[in-house]
Amino acid sequence: MLEKPSKIEPLLTVDVLYDLAVIFTALLTYPIATTVLPSFTGLLGLAIRLLYWGSVSVLMIYALRTHTSIIGPGYATYAVASGAIFFTSYLVFGGLIGGLGRSPYQFTVDVMVPDILQISVAVLGMELLRYYMVVRLAHKNYPGLGLVVSAIIIASYKLTPLKLLTISLSEPLEVMSALSYFAIEFALGLLSGFLMLSTGSPISGLAFMATYKILYRVTPFLPDLLWYENIFLALVLVLMLYMVTVYALSPPGLRKGASITVLFPVFTVAVAVWLSQGVLGVYLYAITSTSMTPNFDVGDLVVVLKTEPSNIDVGDIIVYKNTEGVMVAHRVIDIIVKDTKTYYITKGDAVPDPDPDPVPLGAVAGKAVYKLPKLGWVSIMFRKTITYLYQLLQG
Repeated sequence: MLEKPSKIEPLLTVDVLYDLAVIFTALLTYPIATTVLPSFTGLLGLAIRLLYWGSVSVLMIYALRTHTSIIGPGYATYAVASGAIFFTSYLVFGGLIGGLGRSPYQFTVDVMVPDILQISVAVLGMELLRYYMVVRLAHKNYPGLGLVVSAIIIASYKLTPLKLLTISLSEPLEVMSALSYFAIEFALGLLSGFLMLSTGSPISGLAFMATYKILYRVTPFLPDLLWYENIFLALVLVLMLYMVTVYALSPPGLRKGASITVLFPVFTVAVAVWLSQGVLGVYLYAITSTSMTPNFDVGDLVVVLKTEPSNIDVGDIIVYKNTEGVMVAHRVIDIIVKDTKTYYITKGDAVPDPDPDPVPLGAVAGKAVYKLPKLGWVSIMFRKTITYLYQLLQG
């Protein structure tokens, strides 16, 4: 008896066609987003951007209909809160590290409203594109494949061809500076994709990215950070938020143990950064010279409290920034007033002569109040490592 021939599946199914359309869109978006769209300005530019990203969104919605439900809670409230917390933390810690500078954006209504509209539609298109790649590339053995691929593709929209062509590979610092925004977008993209994959809905990633980007746009002052400070701060905050998200989205029975164990070092780093920047008036300062022996030895960690000038007396040990920008811990041996301004004359206990430059009030970080022997070596070794890597990059 002859067997009935099996049914041959067509090569071009609807799913395959959608996959090809999405791949084409993802690749085509790079030159469009980095070259074509920026060339249009005014109302025409606004209309073209809205039309393009709106079209991408429509395509993604139709492509996703056969694979997953787009409409769902997606922990939108948690995602919005996460975006707000991330931006607020970035603003506060970035401001403490490098200070705040004026935002490059304009803040008139006629400029802000179109910008926010463009941001919203662009985030919608990009995050739906991300979700499609996350869903289609998700595999039980490689669940992170879609996260990484989508993060790389969408983060690349920050790198214009002109910027890539003008990068000098012989200048490592120039390369890293140009790639810094890519690294931040990549890290944020991983977190957005993780939210989507964890909740089974693009709503969470959409809410997170839209909240962060809109807050970034409407805030008049932003951190003034060097590229490596920017990357370090963003990655630490993303890592912290990732760990908190793992804990928050885990079933109640799994919230103890591993999650808390992983969170502990993350929060330890956060507290260390927090104290090193003098939040709430408390500093930790590592002694790096022998000028204050025997009271302070190299490697001691000193607790420094911000204090009012009236509470600083002769004999107190203050931590201040000298004229070369270096933090120093020396003892006050005299207080003088010149042209109605107060200055402190300082001297190291192990040094025969006073410091050459009087210390103005604005240079004083605070008064040393407690010593933690040898605990400062961690900070010293970390700084030496960072300095070595920085010098290595400079060649």
